[in-house]
Amino acid sequence: MTVCRGKETCGRCSEIGHNSKSCTSTPKCSNCKAEHPSYSRKCPQCVEEKEIQTIKVARNTSFAEARKIVTSRTPTVGVSYSSMASICPHCKNPASAQAETPPDNNPIPLSK
Repeated sequence: MTVCRGKETCGRCSEIGHNSKSCTSTPKCSNCKAEHPSYSRKCPQCVEEKEIQTIKVARNTSFAEARKIVTSRTPTVGVSYSSMASICPHCKNPASAQAETPPDNNPIPLSK
């Protein structure tokens, strides 16, 4: 007797209707859609979930709190360090190059 109401899904190619023992298709992860089996320990989703569980146990926090800690440490895709460094930390506006340049306080005129 089976109690699972879901359909059999291949852990290797993520297709419905067969299992991974007989599969010869190209691997495709059902978690992150990359080209590796769903059971791969190198899957970024698996690595993140493992880190969440580690934080949860080490700090004795809830799963939701551990997830917040891990996601706050994870860099945002498409946002570079240099683009974030150019934002003013006080007003969150892009810092202009003019505002960063110190005024010329040279009392001696330069000859041309």
